[in-house]
Amino acid sequence: MTESTDRLEELIGQVQRCVSEQDWDGLSELDERTRETVLEVREQAQQGAVDPAYATGQIERLKALYDQAGEEARDFRDETAKTIRETTRNQHAARAYQKNQ
Repeated sequence: MTESTDRLEELIGQVQRCVSEQDWDGLSELDERTRETVLEVREQAQQGAVDPAYATGQIERLKALYDQAGEEARDFRDETAKTIRETTRNQHAARAYQKNQ
């Protein structure tokens, strides 16, 4: 293991925590460090300093977490939009009712 792979392992844990807690701000804060670390690990794998299969597996694991985060964020956005539409519809109905009273 190298310092970069240790960092990658740590980042995977942090990303996993952010996804499970739906902490999108925290995930966003990790983004730059994650990108840099993935590039370092890829480079080390190409140079033979890190087992390429291990590097690929960990990067795929990280990608799956980011894919999951994207899906959950879209679901959250869609649910929020639905709630806003329903609230707006209810407000319009209440105003129409009040006008007719």
